[in-house]
Amino acid sequence: MLEEITKFYQKIVNEWAKEATPKWFDFLKSEPFLNWMKVLHIYMFEGREKLDKFMENINDVLRLASKEDIKDLVDAQRLVIDLLEEINDRLNKIEEKVGKGGK
Repeated sequence: MLEEITKFYQKIVNEWAKEATPKWFDFLKSEPFLNWMKVLHIYMFEGREKLDKFMENINDVLRLASKEDIKDLVDAQRLVIDLLEEINDRLNKIEEKVGKGGK
């Protein structure tokens, strides 16, 4: 009995597919559907552009740092530390010369 029900169901599905497939393809090729797709496409791209612009504005306001910004900041900080160490070394050498010459 289950096998007969399965065969009957498969037959119904196959018949429905034979009838529905050409109508479905005709619908997809129809002028109203194609016009609707064009309008949807236009609105989707406009929406995407507006969303991108909105996100750029938010990023400008929040001033979020990128990975490159952080890397540049670390490099600049290392440079300042190196320059301060060099100045400190020079001052120590000058103090040593002044200290020796004064004695």
